[in-house]
Amino acid sequence: MSPRITRRGLLLIALGALLLSAGVAGLPSCNLPDESAQGGGKRPKVVQPASTPPTAAGRRKIEMPPPLPPQPKPDGQPQRPEDMKKLAAAAAAGKPDTRPGAFPIVVLDENRRKIGETLVDLKARRIEVPARVNMVQGILEYVSCASTGKLHEAVLEQLDRPSHLHLALLLLNLEPTETAPDEKLGSRVVRLGNKVRVSVEVTDPKTGVAKRLPAEAWLYSRKRKGSPKAIEWVFQGSQFWNGDYSADQSKSVIGLVPDPTTVVGAVGNEGNPYQGMEGFEVFTKVIPPKGTPVTLIIEPVDPAKP
Repeated sequence: MSPRITRRGLLLIALGALLLSAGVAGLPSCNLPDESAQGGGKRPKVVQPASTPPTAAGRRKIEMPPPLPPQPKPDGQPQRPEDMKKLAAAAAAGKPDTRPGAFPIVVLDENRRKIGETLVDLKARRIEVPARVNMVQGILEYVSCASTGKLHEAVLEQLDRPSHLHLALLLLNLEPTETAPDEKLGSRVVRLGNKVRVSVEVTDPKTGVAKRLPAEAWLYSRKRKGSPKAIEWVFQGSQFWNGDYSADQSKSVIGLVPDPTTVVGAVGNEGNPYQGMEGFEVFTKVIPPKGTPVTLIIEPVDPAKP
């Protein structure tokens, strides 16, 4: 006959089981007995992976891959001023360079060449570049910038690459500004480039008659409180940086303020338009509506030069 278990006995058994389970759960894993002595095999050793120490900012340091080496440029792409002169000589001779990277030049006839959208007339010694009115009010630092350039400071958006204008000026036998290294200034002007005349031509939508004006006609001089005096323009020529033509990167073409990346620049400095009443802004009373098609015309001041 089985002995009877009293209520007190059941409570003691439950309490003992609870204490036993609590004691086993509290034991650290490193103090567990080796089971090999009991024939159960050796317990595998668990190794925790070492963590990367955080940086001072509390974040883990990320190793960046090394920079990619510079990619080789196409054979025909000009990488220095001498390359531009060779391209110009070949185009003038009616045998433009057709290697990959060279400028898209079309020989229209004996005297005319088209570089992209820029037209050069060797006999008339005239360059025509398509553009459109970009600003009808506001501060200006440029007459023209190419698309995606500093259009918030340019009265015209020029619809072709700046380097095409540079090559066109070389086709007219003009020389850009010559500079030399300078320890204090970085570079200094040794000789100014040839002077040019910058005009804008716009067609009257009512009469269909084209009207040509000096580029200054659409500028407002803050100092003079009206149209500025005639501006002297020079073939500045931009610069090459790491084998790339700088103006094609900055998109700056015809500048009103000192900027070594522009193709054509104004002689002198009318002051910083962002500091006091200096510099230029759009002449709102005479500027055509925004988006009006315009032809930029650039000609040598000395048209008799061969």
